[in-house]
Amino acid sequence: MKHFAEELTALLAGPPRQQQTELADKVGMTKSKMSRILSDRISCDRETLDQILSGFVSRESKTRLVAAYLKDLASPGALALLRGGSGDQWAGVEFNRLSKKGDAALRGLLKSDHLMDFEKIVINLATAFGVENG
Repeated sequence: MKHFAEELTALLAGPPRQQQTELADKVGMTKSKMSRILSDRISCDRETLDQILSGFVSRESKTRLVAAYLKDLASPGALALLRGGSGDQWAGVEFNRLSKKGDAALRGLLKSDHLMDFEKIVINLATAFGVENG
């Protein structure tokens, strides 16, 4: 929970500055548990997350903590889906010189588990046509 511990530490630093013991008292948590979370010695579970969130008033602070919590749990690709992206790393690439069928087939291969095999075939094909340098 490295990101969460870092974000919580930054929020406590302020402004306004708040001691970790003050936050622990405010949310009904033991001071030792708060200390272990801040030093990243224990992970923050969902119930503890809610408990800590209750100690902050601003939506921005709460959002920063939730975002840090999710960064610790989810892969970058999964987080891209939450940001409104499709998670498709090839979405912005245009293959406008291909037919619709060719475009669909190429995108399917790029998203498949066969990407490494496909890459080898493309490299060999480019070499055979003498266009390996673009």
